[in-house]
Amino acid sequence: MKDELAKRNLSARAASQQIGVSHTTIVRSLNGESVDVDTLIKIANWLGVAPSSLLDMENGGTMSDQLEVALSRHPQLAKVLADVLAKYVGGELPAEDVEDIIRYAAYRLS
Repeated sequence: MKDELAKRNLSARAASQQIGVSHTTIVRSLNGESVDVDTLIKIANWLGVAPSSLLDMENGGTMSDQLEVALSRHPQLAKVLADVLAKYVGGELPAEDVEDIIRYAAYRLS
């Protein structure tokens, strides 16, 4: 996002107005703090990228590693993830959405 601000010659305040979120939210995001999913989607749309591409996956290894860590820290997620996977298996949810959900969960829990 920092690169895009520089490319567009925008301040965080100007970008926040374009994105439709508060200036402090953009500053928090630029500082690497987590943001809620609605904000993440707004930023991704503004950047023209998938929301999952904004999530920090550097420290977590593979997707299965991320999932294992998330479940070990928060076992209550098992039911939620089971519901997500059931929807995927039933054809109600595309694989990309499942991946985005898992990445977002790992991002929020890190």
